[in-house]
Amino acid sequence: MNPLRNVGESISGWVKSNVVGEGVAREEGTVTRTSDEYVPVHKEARQIKENLDRLEAEAKKIDKDISRIADTSQIKPPSIADVSDKELLIIGTTGGAAVGGAVSMTGEVLDAMLDKPKVVIAETDKVIQRPVMKGYDHHTAQKVDGEGALQGVQHSFTPRIEYENVGKYTEKTGQVVHTADVDNPVLSGLKGMLIGGGIGAAISGAIALGRKILHKGQYVPREEREIEGQGKVIAATAAAGGIGGAGMGAIAAAMESGNAVSKEISFKAPVMEKANLGQVPQNAYVSTYDIYRESQLPRQDVVMDSPRMEDKLLGGQKPVLEKVTNTVEATPRFGALGQIVGGALLGIMGGTCVGILVNTLRKIL
Repeated sequence: MNPLRNVGESISGWVKSNVVGEGVAREEGTVTRTSDEYVPVHKEARQIKENLDRLEAEAKKIDKDISRIADTSQIKPPSIADVSDKELLIIGTTGGAAVGGAVSMTGEVLDAMLDKPKVVIAETDKVIQRPVMKGYDHHTAQKVDGEGALQGVQHSFTPRIEYENVGKYTEKTGQVVHTADVDNPVLSGLKGMLIGGGIGAAISGAIALGRKILHKGQYVPREEREIEGQGKVIAATAAAGGIGGAGMGAIAAAMESGNAVSKEISFKAPVMEKANLGQVPQNAYVSTYDIYRESQLPRQDVVMDSPRMEDKLLGGQKPVLEKVTNTVEATPRFGALGQIVGGALLGIMGGTCVGILVNTLRKIL
């Protein structure tokens, strides 16, 4: 019961009992009135009674208003029946896209922070070989016509090459090794947004289909209500997403730039040059009407890469070695401008999805 009403009734009862005399019949002319109907003759007592009656009436009205508010303010927890198929699709798609894009981009940024690339050098012992021609091989192939009659012979010559060991050297190669596999954060975020949106749409579609098949949680149409400030909500979330995306892109680009490494590798390798190893006859076709004479065939040089040799005072000829320097480096795989601009655009798309999701939930809750 309302405390204010209790106080009013207590005071009113006291006055009626002590001032008016509740329960005592009073005669006024030919009319007999009880104390509840009796109007005191005393001016101050009459004023007190009127004020108390008005206070009691107000207390009863307030009590009714409070009871009505309490009844209408019972918040019912939202259920699947409060959400239409369209709203399910919007919630699943926008929520999945926002989460997928944010998680994917954040993961790549964290990988860029954790990546500590270094150059690993490998050494390989190699033998220096010099080609030497040991004559040549003669190959023939008969040419016949459609009836099988011999028309001529194709003569071809290939040099016989052998290799002799003339020295050795150690070759050094460098390879960049990363401690984390980093992809382009913006592209990864876009891919995650598309995948997340697709998964969210599939899940919401499955829920909508499932409740129709199982006849459980079916949508109960509700009174549509207008939600103010929907555009402002989307603008705010899009702006916040754009700022966050640009910041994430800048961090990723800074981390990737800081992970650039470079190292020079030097070793001595043989000097290679073109060397004429000898001559062989040129390939030729000789018909059955001609006389084949190999000695009369034109000659061609056999030229191959061979290590340059030099005479040593002791030990005869040795291959000439020269210093070879290679630079192995890990350059940034994505630039700062692309990450900042791309991150901002990706963040705006994700923020817009969040704004649409928030507005949809505002209509349901």
